[in-house]
Amino acid sequence: MRNRDALPQAADLLITLEGVNTALVYGISEEAIIMSARNRDVRLHIGNVLREAFGDIGDAGGHPNMAAATIPLACFSRVRNKEELLSLVVDPLLSRFAAITGLENEGRNGI
Repeated sequence: MRNRDALPQAADLLITLEGVNTALVYGISEEAIIMSARNRDVRLHIGNVLREAFGDIGDAGGHPNMAAATIPLACFSRVRNKEELLSLVVDPLLSRFAAITGLENEGRNGI
């Protein structure tokens, strides 16, 4: 990932789409998975969601409408294949997020 600023910009764009109430965007750098989230659902505090989902394994938190998380890849630093990294790390993280938000039956596109 070359431009970290692209993540919050993408989340800002996605949240403006019709029917989208919560957006979670992630990127993989050499050292970490970086996430940016936006939310319009008043029942959901996205900062608390990210803190609950990822605070024990990285830095996470924010506000009711916008939040971020950084999850170190220290133990996975030797994995060079992006597909393997996705299956080992990202998929379980997205499942964790989906379970906390109640979106576990929506699939990856529903998140």
